Amino acid sequence: MNTRRNIIILIYFKQKNPIRFLKFLGYFKENYILGVTLETNRDYNITKAPEPVERWMEFMQLNKYGIRKMVSIEPIMDFDSRDFLRILQDIKPEFVSIGADSKNKNLTEPSSKKIKELIYHLKRFTKVIIKNNLDRLLQ
Repeated sequence: MNTRRNIIILIYFKQKNPIRFLKFLGYFKENYILGVTLETNRDYNITKAPEPVERWMEFMQLNKYGIRKMVSIEPIMDFDSRDFLRILQDIKPEFVSIGADSKNKNLTEPSSKKIKELIYHLKRFTKVIIKNNLDRLLQ
């Protein structure tokens, strides 16, 4: 008996500057997932990357190309619940990965309750991957 298994390899690329993806549209295959890091929807000016809302708007341009997408919320920072959830819904990610500040940078973090509510709402439309370092905030 010949038991042949199909193995699907997923390759994903993550950017804090997703406009760069547009330059390589012709190279992405169906097993590629493009990702963006959105720590929050607020402008905290703590990184050289474009601000979160700008990253969201750039990443949204991929919707018209039918490209598979994911979002990394790491390190999670305090956010405006409705606005952040709307941004995440608009992206239509296959999954969202959530993690905490693991480099002890004293970032402005959301409450446990706020994170749990976000996870609850995210699970209504996408898969949620919770990183181990988020346990500290979920206590």
